[in-house]
Amino acid sequence: MRRAGPEDVRAVVALVESAYRGDSSREGWTTEADLLDGQRTDVDEVTGLVAATDGRILLAERGDGTPPLACCHLARRVGGEEGSADGETDGACHAYFGMFAVSPRAQGAG
Repeated sequence: MRRAGPEDVRAVVALVESAYRGDSSREGWTTEADLLDGQRTDVDEVTGLVAATDGRILLAERGDGTPPLACCHLARRVGGEEGSADGETDGACHAYFGMFAVSPRAQGAG
């Protein structure tokens, strides 16, 4: 596991797209291909998430130079801030977990 950097943006986009959209997503069980079309994410969105100071994208890798197996986005949210959980205004700190994607070829492998 490691934090994604700017050099990883295209790999993250490819991973998320392969896990949820298009024919490659049908290899796994997380496909949305029959429910939604279009892109799940793009280079601009992932670039912003990688650069953000209140969160990070984590990558799971084999460590052999192959593309990442999985990713997730973790961010700190404070109630009352833009992007906080459904109208929370209590000022409490919350965690946001999203953009969880596992390569269709690695799904079910443990």
